[in-house]
Amino acid sequence: MDKYRRLSKDYEYLTLSSETMIMISVINLMIRRLAKIRKNSCEIHF
Repeated sequence: MDKYRRLSKDYEYLTLSSETMIMISVINLMIRRLAKIRKNSCEIHF
């Protein structure tokens, strides 16, 4: 999560905004991990 510099600073006044940014970054991370797994599993082995 070092990539998400916004998470290291507290710019939001509402906790809901901070929670939303954390959820967005976690979703993005999970999507990238799933895409990596799927990319590796799509290879056909004979």
